[in-house]
Amino acid sequence: MTGKEDWVCLDKLLATPAHVLNPLFFTHSESRERINELSRQIEEDYRTYKDGRCGSFKALVDQEVQAQFQMALLVVSSCADKNNQALPQATLSFSEKELEACDLLRQFYLLDAYSVKELREKLLAGDPTVASFFTGYAMLRQSINQLAGHEEIRPAVRQYLKKQEDRYNRKCETAFGSLGGDFIVTSSLARQREFDFISRIEYNLRSSRNGITFSGQCFTIENITKSDTGSNRSKQSDPVHDKRSRPVDNLPKNQYVTAVFTEKSITWRKKSLIFYAVFVSHVEKYRETGFDAKPLELKEIPAYLNAEIIESLKKHHHILFCIASPTGFGTIGHPGSDDQMLTRFISSDVTVCFLDLHNNKQIFNEFDKKSIELSEICDLETKGEKHLKLKEILYREMDRKLLVSQSVSLKYCIEFSKNHEHPDPGLVENLFNGYAREKQLPIKNIPPMGPVIIIP
Repeated sequence: MTGKEDWVCLDKLLATPAHVLNPLFFTHSESRERINELSRQIEEDYRTYKDGRCGSFKALVDQEVQAQFQMALLVVSSCADKNNQALPQATLSFSEKELEACDLLRQFYLLDAYSVKELREKLLAGDPTVASFFTGYAMLRQSINQLAGHEEIRPAVRQYLKKQEDRYNRKCETAFGSLGGDFIVTSSLARQREFDFISRIEYNLRSSRNGITFSGQCFTIENITKSDTGSNRSKQSDPVHDKRSRPVDNLPKNQYVTAVFTEKSITWRKKSLIFYAVFVSHVEKYRETGFDAKPLELKEIPAYLNAEIIESLKKHHHILFCIASPTGFGTIGHPGSDDQMLTRFISSDVTVCFLDLHNNKQIFNEFDKKSIELSEICDLETKGEKHLKLKEILYREMDRKLLVSQSVSLKYCIEFSKNHEHPDPGLVENLFNGYAREKQLPIKNIPPMGPVIIIP
């Protein structure tokens, strides 16, 4: 053993791990003999490193080297696992979650297979593989984040996952553009988001047409109509734009849905409301470039509360205005913003709810009762969908909490769910009680925590 750092020696030892960790290694299969040889070589080089034959390295270098060796062994173990192959010389045993991490990393191969320029060109050209990856990237990123934090993931593997995630995020932002960290939205993705938004709003209205409660009164829903603002038709026949324009069918149309809410009452003077939900995008930008990265600005919004809707106030008592943007909104709901648009619509005439479809969140005045009720009408997720989504993440967290501390409180579950964008305490309590029944575990009321599930 020598105390001096021998970088040439270290480079030789890391040659095989570097080969295994090359993204190209993930894209093809190796023979059983080759997998066995790689495992043997990495194990041998790892022992050589730990014996100190290349000297002693500083803590940060040592952490990085350990991560590369252990991750390389994990990759080889994953390959062997898929071959139903035993590695007799293996000294490390990897968990299911660690093997799952390998499968997840394989899904990022596109970011290594193409350059930044190629990725961007393929996305704008509508390449289905790149478009599918782009659409699902946010979920993929969330998955690798959750997996990296799992208790079965050893520190060296966790370090490697986080490092790779940072690298992939930087390349994604360079390839696809960013504005405040938001990815660009392609015309086909905007069109799909518009279809989903309009379809779900229309379904919500039609399924509640016999009775919906708003501001303490019950209304029927009538005259449900769907159309578009006409912004997609403005230059369809203009020959100057023929060469640059995208196919019209692939562009968003800025559609809207209107309906009349009529009070259920025996009196002759019934109250009525006009409901107006509109999808707003920069159609010209999609037509010219195939994508948009600009959030909707506050000054653009009043134009969509058009004269026809304002005119309807003469015969209706109130406007319920729901506006959706595929690229989000410029300042609404962002840290440091004054949210003037929200306070502007606290009036007797108009209630507004913004749907940021890029970040999948609603923005509304949380201190205004009518705004809260409108947000529920404009919610694109059903109660059943919310229940299943929260159940998946909450049950997993409760499993972890019970394993670590032998107990989990309702108060903890409510706070955890709120931090994961599920603020409904009633839904959390139902799942909390359901979990206890399914696991046949007792619930005890322990002041000041309140209800707590305890492992006897």
